[in-house]
Amino acid sequence: MKKFTLILCLLCAVSLAKAAPVSGTFIIPGSTYATIAAAFTDLNNNGVSGACVFLINANYSETALNLTLSVPTASATFPITFKMDPAQTGANPKIIVPAGTAGATDGGIIIAGTDYVTFEKLDIDASAQTTIEWGYALVKRQNVAPFDGCQHVTIKGCNITLNKSNTKATGIYSGNHIATATSSLSITATTDACNDCQFDNNAISNVYIGISLNGFSALTPYITYDHNNEVGQFGGNVISNFGGANTAAYGIYVTNQDFINIMNNIGRINKQAGGNPPPGRCKFQCRSSL
Repeated sequence: MKKFTLILCLLCAVSLAKAAPVSGTFIIPGSTYATIAAAFTDLNNNGVSGACVFLINANYSETALNLTLSVPTASATFPITFKMDPAQTGANPKIIVPAGTAGATDGGIIIAGTDYVTFEKLDIDASAQTTIEWGYALVKRQNVAPFDGCQHVTIKGCNITLNKSNTKATGIYSGNHIATATSSLSITATTDACNDCQFDNNAISNVYIGISLNGFSALTPYITYDHNNEVGQFGGNVISNFGGANTAAYGIYVTNQDFINIMNNIGRINKQAGGNPPPGRCKFQCRSSL
């Protein structure tokens, strides 16, 4: 009986140790987290108890599909940051995205209702795949109230390359739905929307749509529209080689947004032989409640 009790206590101690919330600064790959995926798993399972900074080695690459971050405990006090180690020189770390499922909702990094998270100089490369819809995606945490949208998400300095033969391939995307389905949700609170997010200094290429922000089509007074998002305010995004088929294509497309700020961005469409742009409509479209 004593041996059984001792083993049980040891198992409980190990379980409690694994369940500790995350805080501090970590190197990837390192002794605590060998991969970005491992850090995501720990954050999702255990939450945060302080500011978390993950410094990723220059020239690092990792193969991953649908890396989903869903951490309801992240906050202004307990922010999460993934970025290239500023003490190093070299190429940005990169997520190489393998093939997804045709017609599904697949991406590189999916932010599901996590607030106060920053991704800086972390590239997404899905150029070899025709089944990837998103580079970075911001969606709701769940499909029942509280739906929990993304607040204060920053994506900056990233190179995002998809495969524009998929007409849904979007570099940075936000949607009024969960990660695994695109059915629109009838959200009820301002915290269910996608608010106060920033997208700056990104290079987005070989996509059908560069940046697409899609809020809830609410009735006045628009309190459940997305609010205060900005695209390029603190450094323009360069969106190149987008569109190309008969389906309408946009460098930047936003809908159901209130107080959105779009500036400094550059759109470049590759020309075909003879100097003509590729077929389809390629333009910037901005729609808001303003």
